[in-house]
Amino acid sequence: MRVTLAALALFSAALLAAPAASAWCRTRTVEQPSPTVCGAEGVLIAWQGACVSVHVNPAETAPGIPRDLLRVVVEEGARAWNGVRCDRLTGAAPTFQLQVGDDLTSRVEYLAGRPNVNVITWRPTWGPDADHDPYAAAVTTVFYGARSGTILDADIELNAHAMTPFSADGAPGTTDLRTVVVHELGHVLGLAHPSERGAVMYYAAGMGERRRVPTADDAAGFCAIYPPWRATRCDPELRAEALQ
Repeated sequence: MRVTLAALALFSAALLAAPAASAWCRTRTVEQPSPTVCGAEGVLIAWQGACVSVHVNPAETAPGIPRDLLRVVVEEGARAWNGVRCDRLTGAAPTFQLQVGDDLTSRVEYLAGRPNVNVITWRPTWGPDADHDPYAAAVTTVFYGARSGTILDADIELNAHAMTPFSADGAPGTTDLRTVVVHELGHVLGLAHPSERGAVMYYAAGMGERRRVPTADDAAGFCAIYPPWRATRCDPELRAEALQ
């Protein structure tokens, strides 16, 4: 048994060209061959239950961002994903919901055989290591069973001293915090980077660019992972589970 790390699920603040084809992409146990190419190797990953809670770490902050703002933005991002509908006529929704729990001082880690916490935190020191690209605004680390693909923990780190500063309103010359958070929450759900340039889950955003609401492409991916007919129950807190 081992923990498999889905590394470099990052959202760069650089505006880069990419193909215009539309196709959502799911995260697998094998890394994507490139940010705009959806891989076909490895096991698809997903949560097994109908909900999960995420928690903001109040112990870390970022320059120019009020301490309580991150929680507000996370709540908005969760509502954006929870508002997705798989069928406009029936209103059928994905059988999965993101909940925002109480603030918790926690680290990015997976504790084998013990309950875990999905934490969202500012990271004051970014790198130097392979998992924290200097150009990245954020990184989501997902821990899952190598054989089953069951997600066991997902943690989001935001670059507190990014090369392009964060803002709450996506002002020119800044990185829109709301865009980054809703993107990273998509990784928590099990979504990877598509080739669709306008999608929330596209891997890059330009300075001042705002993409805060899942598009039809993003919604299709969410619904594919957690279709409306999937039978499961909601237990938002992470339990001690064996890796498989």
